[in-house]
Amino acid sequence: MEQIAVIYDLDDTILSTRSIPESTFEPVFDAIRLANNGRLSNDILEIAFTALWRQPMDKVALAYGFNEQMVDACRTALINTNYELTISPFDDFTVIKEIRGMRMLVTTGITKNRLK
Repeated sequence: MEQIAVIYDLDDTILSTRSIPESTFEPVFDAIRLANNGRLSNDILEIAFTALWRQPMDKVALAYGFNEQMVDACRTALINTNYELTISPFDDFTVIKEIRGMRMLVTTGITKNRLK
C-alpha cells in the first residue's frame, strides 16, 4: 500500500501570521532592544522586527547584523514568554481533514513553542 505524507507549514499556510496581535511579541522585541545596546538604530530595529513576521529569526538576525547577545535575548524571550492568545486558521483549513495521508506540521519557530 502506498503511503502519502502531506507537509504543512504553519505561518501563512495554515494561519495568517499577521492575525496574531503585534503586542504578542513585544516582550521579544523589548529583549532585543535591550541587548542591542546602541548597536543598531531604532529605525533598523523596527525594519528587522517587521521582517520577523515573514522570516525566521536566524535569517533576520544575519541580515540585520544582530550580535550574539541580541540573538540570545530573542531566543530566551521567545521561550520564556507566556503566549495567551487564540489563533484561527484560514477558512479553508477544514479541507485538510479531507486529504488522505499522514499530516506533518513544520515551522521554524523555537522548539518549546513547536512542541505545544
